[in-house]
Amino acid sequence: MKTSIITDSSPLSETLIPEEIWWYCTLQYNSLVALLLTNAIFYHVPKTGGTWVRRVLAAAGIPHRELFCDLSENIADPLYCFHASYHHTILPQDGRKRFAFLFVRHPLTYYQSYWTFKMRMGWDMNNVFDRKFAWEDFQVFVHAVLSGCPGWVTKVFKEYAGPQDSPVADFIGKQETLRLDLLRVLKYAGEDIDKNFLMHAPSENESSAISQWQERCQYTPALREAVCEAECGAMSRFGYW
Repeated sequence: MKTSIITDSSPLSETLIPEEIWWYCTLQYNSLVALLLTNAIFYHVPKTGGTWVRRVLAAAGIPHRELFCDLSENIADPLYCFHASYHHTILPQDGRKRFAFLFVRHPLTYYQSYWTFKMRMGWDMNNVFDRKFAWEDFQVFVHAVLSGCPGWVTKVFKEYAGPQDSPVADFIGKQETLRLDLLRVLKYAGEDIDKNFLMHAPSENESSAISQWQERCQYTPALREAVCEAECGAMSRFGYW
């Protein structure tokens, strides 16, 4: 697949993305919404292992169904109903309080995973974020995001998890310990799953782990420090310092 790249301006001179549109880059590149289980709700934060979670739940035979979302009356295109957060999900009107959970990951690997996925699958020119930050060079991409959308990953995670002082999720696991955290949350919520099945289910969709891309999405020490500083909110809140 040929990748479309925007090259008509310097990434370091990018203007800031308006606050009302920066986040829906996370809502456009995978047609997945929230997942309703018997006793829980799973919010799929993009690039945090959610595709694997969904397939494991399906393969394990755990009852579940997709929840519809309604992002905005100003967005008529149903394609924007991708990766719904708690703001957008139409919850079942049965009066039940369900255990909400989601996963996050280290901001450094989030940038790597997003860029690698886009380089493999193609940048979406209907996506405001992709259109602005589509760069073939990983370090240029990161510099551009730091300049034009500072704190990007921190804002993405907040969109799903809610503010730190009033979180929406009852449990926030980590992509780095995905299997153990998923087992923990399912047991806590009263969902029945076989431990051996979950722990040995094959991994998938690990974009930045594909060998041919590993060398292309490396950080310099200075760039690594810059990302950690820009994403200090997520680093601190989710224990990545």
